[in-house]
Amino acid sequence: MYSSYLKQPRIRSHYLVIAIAVFFMAFTNVAFFRHLLNDYPFNTENISFLFSVIVGFTGVIVLVLGLLCHRYTFKPIVIILLLVSSANAYFMDNYNTPIDDNMITNALSTDAREVRDLLSPTFFLYFILLGVLPSWLVYRTDIVFHPLTTEAWSRSKMIALTLLIMAGVFFLNSATFSSFFREHKLVRYYFNPASALVRQHLLSVVRDIVVRYDVDGVHFDDYFYPYKQPGEVLQD
Repeated sequence: MYSSYLKQPRIRSHYLVIAIAVFFMAFTNVAFFRHLLNDYPFNTENISFLFSVIVGFTGVIVLVLGLLCHRYTFKPIVIILLLVSSANAYFMDNYNTPIDDNMITNALSTDAREVRDLLSPTFFLYFILLGVLPSWLVYRTDIVFHPLTTEAWSRSKMIALTLLIMAGVFFLNSATFSSFFREHKLVRYYFNPASALVRQHLLSVVRDIVVRYDVDGVHFDDYFYPYKQPGEVLQD
């Protein structure tokens, strides 16, 4: 009597690509939108630009998934992305920490004590709700693919339409986007603070501080400062 509730979901591949892109945009980018709204508050003046950002970033995800996810790669790629993005969302939302190559290096060098501090109940809640459950749903879903030529044509139309929509929203808000990339660099830097542009920006900030104010020094704190082990001498 309960078989109807356990029926395997069935959906066409390009529809699932769009659904997954919307899921990523809505649930794993909270920290980014929090920073964005600090510079562009939600009001009638900014609503068009904010909408275009949502459409643009969702379009980028659609393009990536559309190019990578096919009959034999769809579920493995999406499940890996869901699990990784759930952990990413936890650290971004709770520690205000972007995930870049420097962050990954620090994570790999953490010890057991730091791992215990990071793996809180909130982390497992993120991992289960944003990673495990969506992955299980994708795993159970019967993804419908057309024959090869029909699938390629359908996927090409989806990608072309996505590019057209992205170009349209950018064109309609081109002046605001220009201002965004020129004047609100911190929102972009939030994604990759290890890049050369970010280092140059931080250097400029420090230089401005020491020129304007009588300071004794500038201290850069790091959460991943090593814990002292028995018998070990830290070189401070």
